[in-house]
Amino acid sequence: MRPVCSVCIRAEARYTCPRCQAAYCSLDCYQAHGSKCTESFYKSQVEEELRSHKVSDEEKRHLEKVMASLARLDAASDDEDEDVYLTRQAQSLSLGWLEVLVYPGSLAFSWEGVGISLTLAGLCYGFQPLRMVLFALCYGQVLNRILKLVFQRERPVPPDDVKRMFRTIIITDTHADGASFPSGDTMAGSVTGASLALAGCGSGWWLLGLYVGFGRVYFLAHHWLDVIAGYAEGCAVSLLAAKVIRMHQDGFDTRQLMGLLAAGLGHFLLLLVGLGLLFAEAEDEGDASEKRLEMLAELAASGELRLEDLTEEEAESFRVALKSGDLGRALGAWKPWWQKVAAVDLLSLDEDDVSGLEGDESLHQDPPRHLCCSPDGSRQAHPSVVFTVLEALFAYVHTLRAFNGDWRWDPLQAAAHMFHLGKGIWAHQVHESATSTLQALWQLASKLPSGGFGANFDRHCVGDVATILSRGVGSCARALREATDLATAAADAAEEGKVRGAARLRRGVKKLDFLTSFAWHHPEALGADLAAQVQALEEAGTKLQLLLP
Repeated sequence: MRPVCSVCIRAEARYTCPRCQAAYCSLDCYQAHGSKCTESFYKSQVEEELRSHKVSDEEKRHLEKVMASLARLDAASDDEDEDVYLTRQAQSLSLGWLEVLVYPGSLAFSWEGVGISLTLAGLCYGFQPLRMVLFALCYGQVLNRILKLVFQRERPVPPDDVKRMFRTIIITDTHADGASFPSGDTMAGSVTGASLALAGCGSGWWLLGLYVGFGRVYFLAHHWLDVIAGYAEGCAVSLLAAKVIRMHQDGFDTRQLMGLLAAGLGHFLLLLVGLGLLFAEAEDEGDASEKRLEMLAELAASGELRLEDLTEEEAESFRVALKSGDLGRALGAWKPWWQKVAAVDLLSLDEDDVSGLEGDESLHQDPPRHLCCSPDGSRQAHPSVVFTVLEALFAYVHTLRAFNGDWRWDPLQAAAHMFHLGKGIWAHQVHESATSTLQALWQLASKLPSGGFGANFDRHCVGDVATILSRGVGSCARALREATDLATAAADAAEEGKVRGAARLRRGVKKLDFLTSFAWHHPEALGADLAAQVQALEEAGTKLQLLLP
């Protein structure tokens, strides 16, 4: 019977903390049982991952992108970061067929549509409101061009995964009107709506600029700050135009007109200076962030990056990314050694050829002892040992893939997984053929917690076994020796924590030593023929699984 979770004291405990041996049932309970264990786990995982890689220039650039992604996960602290964040949220919206209602706002006041919009306004409300619109639009266009030339803000970069039913023309940054700040279309829509509202055509026209601005952001043409500035600019010049026209109706001289226009221009110049200071501050902070990322990337490349090197905000962002799985996706999937290390016929090597060998090739320098047979030949290994080797190899590769190549953070759980599949490792179990061996393994794999990892995962592991066998004696012996190391680490942890099952783990260590010896000293039994047979069984895996009880 499994113990009860020591944290929630309700659910059945499925795991054990490798540091304090506390039993827990889930990730939430593990994170709640003690900050020292979780903090040290996060730290060790990052440091081990960084130390295990020789960073190339391409990997360094990839790491910089990862760090930039982590920085974006943090809450934005300055106005431009908030602007970019809100813009990204709007771009991620998917309105479906409702885009039909938004698209006119993005198109109506572009260079292609503004003439039609003004013509419709004149037909509906007459020349008097249209005169105010045209006057305000001319003045607003002059100011808009000045602001674009000063700030030269780039357009937002459309996300690759965002698709729209309709397309809107976006002027490039090299064009005179191509800068993103402020939005000229939003300014024109705001001028038209505000002028119509001031002319008594209805107060609802004040919302026209907001409608146009949302369309420009949704169709990936502007940031939110661009359309807000365009809306404010349009409302301001409309109020100024209304004042000028009213003064004209009441009678005024040229000096009054010039003074009014100069006052309006002065207010916009003050606004320009304020926004310029805001953008300069944001740019300085952006440069500081880039330098910070470069420093962290250099530490990572040298293998010296530690959790203590991160600020509190960066560390919290890292924990969020680790918990959500974003960091794992950024780092990429684990690739087994038998798929990336070149195979070598070790038994054909001379003594002068073995210097500097690594991995499975290093077994030539430290070969397994001959435990499976007696020196005089009176005791020979039973032929069924071949199928126990198959069982052990399958259990080993299945465990490594299940733990994404890293079992050292919890050797007891990894050994429990491996021993569940490879019963022949710790108990007397004899199979008659490779087919019956794999059928038994598939059945055991389906009885893992939560129903296992699926039929495709299990068949993939059979292919891994065939690959290891086809690579030769060194790879086969290396896999079994690493399985022995796993079982040894689990036995040590069990004895240290006084956990039940240590004796069974020690029996498994001895059995794996025996299987490693057999694989090394009897290469003829585990050759290409057996690899081809296992490969054929992988291809016929679906039919074999249908025969399971």
